[in-house]
Amino acid sequence: MPSDLARILARPQGAYEGARILARLLRAVDVYGAQRVREVLEQALAAGPFDELAVQRLLSAAGEGATVTVPETLRGYEVERTPAAVYDRLLAAAAP
Repeated sequence: MPSDLARILARPQGAYEGARILARLLRAVDVYGAQRVREVLEQALAAGPFDELAVQRLLSAAGEGATVTVPETLRGYEVERTPAAVYDRLLAAAAP
């Protein structure tokens, strides 16, 4: 079942773009920290309909991102980027 945030993101943009926005927000958690992203999301959602650009501006206004310490056991791993079309196919296959 999708979260409330996923539903909010999917409303104006559609499910695929909503999933991409959610992925970008999760990436922002790595950069700015969960608490800061949560505060910015709450602020942005209180102002009206979701606006990803406003969220990015608010996060950028906070200055540099939080420092993330990578555990020694994970430092040797590389994460490959996957084209968004692959995720689109996965979402389509999982759709009811």
